[in-house]
Amino acid sequence: MGIKKENPFRQVILPSLLLGLAYFLAGRLGTFLAMLPGYVTAVFPASGIAMAAILWRGTHLWPGILLGSFCLNLSLSYKNMPDFSIIRLIPLEIMIGLGSSGGILLGAFLYHRYTGSGNPLEKVRNILVFISCSAVVSSAVSATVGATSLCLKGAESWDHYFDSWLTWWLGDAMGVLVITPLILVFIARFHSGGKPMLTGESVTLVFLLFIVSEMVFGTWFGSGFHPLVFMLFPLLAWAALRFGHLGAVTAVFFVSIYSVLSTAQGSGPFVKNFSLNDSLLLLQAFLGVAASMTLILSATLAEGERARKDLLQAHDELEDKVQERTAELQETNHLLHIEIDDKKRIEKNFQDSEERLNLALEATAEGVWDWNVETGHATYSPQWFKLLGYEPDELPHHVSTWENLVHPDDMPKLMEVLNVHFAGKTPIYEFENRLLTKSGKWCWTLDRGKVVARDDEGKPLRMVGTNSDITERKMAEMEINHRTQELERSNKDLEEFAYIAAHDLQEPLRKIIIFGDLFKNKFSGTFGETYVYLEKMQASALRMRRLVGDLLEFSKIKTRETRLVSTDLNQVLVEVVDSLEGQINAVQGRVDCDSLPTLVADPSQMNNLFQNLVSNALKYHRDGVSPVVQIKSSFDENSGEWKITVEDNGIGFDEKYARRIFKPFQRLHEKTTFEGTGIGLAICENIISRHGGNINVTSEAGKGSKFSITLPEKQSDKFNGLKSFAKPQVLG
Repeated sequence: MGIKKENPFRQVILPSLLLGLAYFLAGRLGTFLAMLPGYVTAVFPASGIAMAAILWRGTHLWPGILLGSFCLNLSLSYKNMPDFSIIRLIPLEIMIGLGSSGGILLGAFLYHRYTGSGNPLEKVRNILVFISCSAVVSSAVSATVGATSLCLKGAESWDHYFDSWLTWWLGDAMGVLVITPLILVFIARFHSGGKPMLTGESVTLVFLLFIVSEMVFGTWFGSGFHPLVFMLFPLLAWAALRFGHLGAVTAVFFVSIYSVLSTAQGSGPFVKNFSLNDSLLLLQAFLGVAASMTLILSATLAEGERARKDLLQAHDELEDKVQERTAELQETNHLLHIEIDDKKRIEKNFQDSEERLNLALEATAEGVWDWNVETGHATYSPQWFKLLGYEPDELPHHVSTWENLVHPDDMPKLMEVLNVHFAGKTPIYEFENRLLTKSGKWCWTLDRGKVVARDDEGKPLRMVGTNSDITERKMAEMEINHRTQELERSNKDLEEFAYIAAHDLQEPLRKIIIFGDLFKNKFSGTFGETYVYLEKMQASALRMRRLVGDLLEFSKIKTRETRLVSTDLNQVLVEVVDSLEGQINAVQGRVDCDSLPTLVADPSQMNNLFQNLVSNALKYHRDGVSPVVQIKSSFDENSGEWKITVEDNGIGFDEKYARRIFKPFQRLHEKTTFEGTGIGLAICENIISRHGGNINVTSEAGKGSKFSITLPEKQSDKFNGLKSFAKPQVLG
């Protein structure tokens, strides 16, 4: 067996480059609020992104932090330093990058060293260590190296060293405190398959957060300098109490974004007569307290919930032990003939409950099982044994009993479905399989189950479920499938017979017509009235040949495989109009058309479709009125279908015959009035049906008809503009 080699590009290089890009972009965003000359900012979300990446993916991504920091500071130096020299600045920019990445690595190391956990919000101790090490210590390292480097390269004076250090430290610390928990919580929720909690309560909370944030930091309710920041704390506590980690980090992030933007615009209780940087420092100090309080509350609640679950599990285990001990005492009391009234009453109640449960299970004919996944021990109800023809306890109470009875062909797929449920990807396990009965026959059962207990790592411990006998239903389904296949085979035989019959009838008809022509040419002057009969006979033979030809074409549509390719309907229509040039000139008609789409279709069948529709529109025209055929197309965004209409100004018909005209050999006029066999529209309907579409018609006698076709988009090119075929014979 070969060893799968790791791909260093996918494992290290690409994630590091992406982290560097994210660090650079987030850092540039924060420097918009930087104190002069523009290197140090009290708002630095890039540190939070970096810390989240290291805690999530590991320390091997630290080059991405170094790269992002180096590019960020180099771009700021190029922008702010008039005597910019890349050679002189490279060592200092690298020093700043090493300080940023080193601080993050130190904070992550200390956090793992004192917690050993990847989830800062799991316990109160974790969040306290996270705040102390990952936010305070790591940010202090980054601020010390960064502020020192700025002074060394002349970007800041040593007189402002403490101000630069404090701003740098507080910006990094708040980035870690606000952004890192947010990213880690959303990553964990994404991997667990959790959905957004879009409830009425959550919407109300967001609305109140917005209103209160506007009252505190905005200008809707006055000058925006109201000392009302305490009003945010109940809402943050609400978010943590009701929505856990997700609510806590989202609420803190919302308040942070709103307050920073408002303070940057000169509004809020932290502005007054301070500079922008001082205002942001005061704001970040407030947000640090608010975020710490909210995260600690969230961790406290999470720890309490885990303790509650552990207590319930301990209660269940204690209850099991009590039941075991009770059974032992019952056996001892029986041996010692100890008669206790309370014991008798408990036993009677237990027996009554057990009898009611057995009666209910027997009424449903459901076999119930209880499986200890770790040990393999399984308990089966009497109905489960009865379903397979066994007596209760005739087979071992172990999961191997069930495994040995499952049909070998069903086992691979069954295990696949079961493992998916074990992984927590489905709410219940459900599978139809065959079990071997005592009589040696296979019984179809519907097996349903659910994991009801897991360990801390999510591994299944206990599973319960039922088996239902569905043999009769499966036999009925098999019979239906068999009859459906027989019907499809019969229909195919009939279609092939119609095709062969139509094809073979062509030859005798052709001979009748040929010999009739020879007979007329040889004896044309010797017949009288008989010559007329001969012509009528030939006319009937010709009509019969057209009927057989149309039937053959109809059978081809039914039997031939549809060849689906990208088909430009504009080109198809050009070919159709060219082939109908003689008919168009004869009736002085015109064909106008919008640009049509390109669809995945059978080109020959699309040609046949438009040939029949345009030919009919030209044929059934009103006396003295030149026929005009208009072809248009449009796309329905909702249904994802193209609609193509073919409209004429011909004789029309009563709409009560709208479905009749699509039947083979159905005509609304005498054959002496209009030529044709009445099968063209039946061919059209079959073509559209084979392409997954529909065809309908609306008409009014004396005013014309309008055929509407819908076809699925599949592959298409949309065109704009109206065009007519620029041929004199088409435009009339």
